[in-house]
Amino acid sequence: MATIVRLPNPAMVDDFLRDLASVQKLKKALGQALQALEPGPKKEVEEQFKIKSAGKAVEAFLQKGTPATSEDKGYLDWLIREIGHRAQVGLSFHPGFVDERPLDTVEVKAVDTAVQTIAERVKQIVDTNGYDTQITNVFGSAILPEVKKRFMLSLEALISIHKADKIVVDTMQKQKVWACGGLTSEKQIALPDKLKEVPQNELMLTLVHEMTHALPQGVRTGDMYYRHHEKFKTAMVQRKLITADYYAEVFDRVLRNIPGDVFVPTDASEIGKQPGGPLLLYIEAIQELVNLAWAMAINIHGELVPKGKSAQANQSGRFVPNSWSNKVHAPDYIDFLKNVSRLLGLTIHKRGDLRDTINQITALDLSIIDNKLNVLARLQGGLRKILDLPVGITSFESAKVDQVFRMALAIANKKERPGLLSRDVDKDVIVIRSLATLNDGPDWKTWRGNLTKGLPEPMNSYSKQVF
Repeated sequence: MATIVRLPNPAMVDDFLRDLASVQKLKKALGQALQALEPGPKKEVEEQFKIKSAGKAVEAFLQKGTPATSEDKGYLDWLIREIGHRAQVGLSFHPGFVDERPLDTVEVKAVDTAVQTIAERVKQIVDTNGYDTQITNVFGSAILPEVKKRFMLSLEALISIHKADKIVVDTMQKQKVWACGGLTSEKQIALPDKLKEVPQNELMLTLVHEMTHALPQGVRTGDMYYRHHEKFKTAMVQRKLITADYYAEVFDRVLRNIPGDVFVPTDASEIGKQPGGPLLLYIEAIQELVNLAWAMAINIHGELVPKGKSAQANQSGRFVPNSWSNKVHAPDYIDFLKNVSRLLGLTIHKRGDLRDTINQITALDLSIIDNKLNVLARLQGGLRKILDLPVGITSFESAKVDQVFRMALAIANKKERPGLLSRDVDKDVIVIRSLATLNDGPDWKTWRGNLTKGLPEPMNSYSKQVF
């Protein structure tokens, strides 16, 4: 799986090198970034570092886990810059970094055309029976009126956002790092920074998917499944109603004027009886876990980034005392930050008493989340190609999902330690399951409060054994 790497802004290097934990995390991130480079650029960095450091090998330097001296800080600053501009995506400049921009003239024209076409087609979908076959083949006939209603509500949300000029471009290249088509709230849609490259139909499908996310809580869609997931064609009706890619699937069939396959909700017991059924069920279970974890990590990232938005006037993006500092330093918020840090392997919980800390969340912490989001995104698409059943497993059992998952992670990682997300693949499974647990409640908004109270299972039990 190709690796895409985020590194923190070197202008903030002093902020996150004041403690050993942060130094170790940064060196680990740099080591991963170095290994992700193509052979040519990697060799350039290694040779230039040896010259700069009077003969030191960069790999040995990055494995040295001691507090950074002033000389070390200079090397780390240099490595961030040298690796960063060679990496596929580069630096995480936030917190405090403006990560979106308005559409330019060419993009405005493309989006205007797309929204107009979507409006015309959705009105045909809703007001006539001309595309009922496409809807019923995907959703079934029982909820046809409700699907039409939600199509129209979603269109109204899209038109409102479009008229307010709140369709913008994400400049942090989250589409590449996180593998998401856009980021949407009730007031804004942020699209990838590639609008001039994508075909018009692809842009429309992205907007149709995103506009269903722009609905109010209660009817807003989530991303339980995507079109590439094994479970997509066999999911239950009510799950499809609240999942965005099913609306995009219908719209794609409308654009191509084809009825498409009939999606039949299928119980797991029936799938298990089919040839290859047990493997398919394990794939479905693991894809669902990874997808829930990925979505929750995005939610957590989104909760942390705005805490630095008021620091934009400061050139480095560091946190500064301001009118909301009491809220940031409130005990319950500190509990939230520490639990986030423990769960995702950040530096926050390693830095002592946070009440007197101005920069509780550093660019290094956000880079770590960025990179773990990239891992989760790659796993969603990559595990299907490598997953096989361990010897002795011939039927699907929920209790054996983790065993199959660990084997798949070890194959993807080509080793047991360190893991893709943590110290080893066993802990990788714990982290992913814990993130999924936060995202699997009746009301996903409870995750903030739950994470403030403590760590989710199984991370809570694991931390009690380790710490």
